[in-house]
Amino acid sequence: MSEPLIKHPPHGGQLHVYEEHYQIPTDEWLDLSTGINPNGYPVPPFHENMLRDLPNDNDGLTAIAGHYYGCENVLMVPGSSWAIQQLPFALDYLYPKIKTVLLPRIGYKEHEKAWSVLPRNMVFYEDVPTDIQLESCDVCVFINPNNPTAHLLDSQLVIKMAEKLMQSEGLLIVDEAFMDAVNQYSVAGHKLKNVIVLRSLGKFFGLAGLRVGSVIANESILKQLTCQLPPWSISHPARYISKIALQDTHWIHQTKLKLAELSMQLKNMCERLLLPVFDDCKVVSNPLFVSVWFDSQADAIGLHHLLCKQGILTRLLDEQSGIRIGLTKNSDTDFQRLNKAMAQAVQHFSKEITVC
Repeated sequence: MSEPLIKHPPHGGQLHVYEEHYQIPTDEWLDLSTGINPNGYPVPPFHENMLRDLPNDNDGLTAIAGHYYGCENVLMVPGSSWAIQQLPFALDYLYPKIKTVLLPRIGYKEHEKAWSVLPRNMVFYEDVPTDIQLESCDVCVFINPNNPTAHLLDSQLVIKMAEKLMQSEGLLIVDEAFMDAVNQYSVAGHKLKNVIVLRSLGKFFGLAGLRVGSVIANESILKQLTCQLPPWSISHPARYISKIALQDTHWIHQTKLKLAELSMQLKNMCERLLLPVFDDCKVVSNPLFVSVWFDSQADAIGLHHLLCKQGILTRLLDEQSGIRIGLTKNSDTDFQRLNKAMAQAVQHFSKEITVC
């Protein structure tokens, strides 16, 4: 099944591209193209002075984040994507002998894009790098849990990777943007000098628009990144909201439970509808999304297209061999709409298979 020619955006969201292509008005779409919690932290009211006054870096946010992540050396940055973009330059300055960077073959592509700016040898691994790969690289980027594969590695195994790299003075960057829902797997609290951990308030807390993230690393790396930060890099309201969200233990606990429930519901629905029709189909889940993989690109592209025709936007993955489906905001109405649309899409494939 072929899809009409369309240039897909590099990330989720950007609904306007699909509105124009499919001629469906904005308010008729169900946008499930991101891995952002659709029922994010309820933004508290804030005084209008926060829109007028410059932010204060000594407002306690760093200490609150450190307590939440269980670490001491933390730097607040304008989103973890900023850190991904800036880390290659910071590490190049501090460790000029860096030659080889190890990256996941499937994962958040901004890491590869950031490192491609520098003349470095980029080597790729599958779910987990091998010992031989770790021995021959200077920097390893590991996304835990991975977006979009949902692959999750136990913290002790991540620490072993770091220790293996340390033998050759290698560095480990651990992108934990999707870690909050399964925080027991985090290495943020482990004091390993060659480990750099990236965290975000965008996914679990559903506050992507605030652009707030954290870097946890040794003092020399944080000092260099601080030099690269612009003044007042995080807005006053963003700092205020982040402080409250990171300390709301009740909301955090309840949200973990709810996300696990919604994710399982979505995974079960995908398995029930897709597995009987697609022999090559694999359904994997994260508390914030479900990814469906196919051996055939045509199946992934076709399913994405058929859902779009019904006003449901999922994320066609970079390799175009799968789609990622975010959670629905309204667990009843929106989920039933998705269930119906998925069933209708699958029916088209069933007819094609029958004809063949």
